[in-house]
Amino acid sequence: KRLPGPGGKVVLKPLTAAGLGIAVRRAMTRSGLRAAKGMRGIHATRHHAGMQILRATDNLRLAQRLLGHAD
Repeated sequence: KRLPGPGGKVVLKPLTAAGLGIAVRRAMTRSGLRAAKGMRGIHATRHHAGMQILRATDNLRLAQRLLGHAD
């Protein structure tokens, strides 16, 4: 996040989870994913990626491992 600081210098602030969610939703809207796929945010993107992996490999265990699931 960029904020104007003293003397007109830009001060960078850490990105929060909420800020990341907003940035991803904006990017999805601009790219057309929200309209075309009905995706709403980061979690929907994760589900979409999981389905793409599953369709490409037909291997549920591989998809789970790539997404970081323990079981």
